[in-house]
Amino acid sequence: MHGRLGNETLRFEGDRAAVRAATVRHALARLVELVAATPADHS
Repeated sequence: MHGRLGNETLRFEGDRAAVRAATVRHALARLVELVAATPADHS
């Protein structure tokens, strides 16, 4: 993740609460993907 930037544009359906919940779920899923793809630094 060091030095990497990225962006996504997504449109979630529903009312305000549903959109907020979907946004949080997506953000956490992406975080898990990024952390899993980052090699461990054992220095």
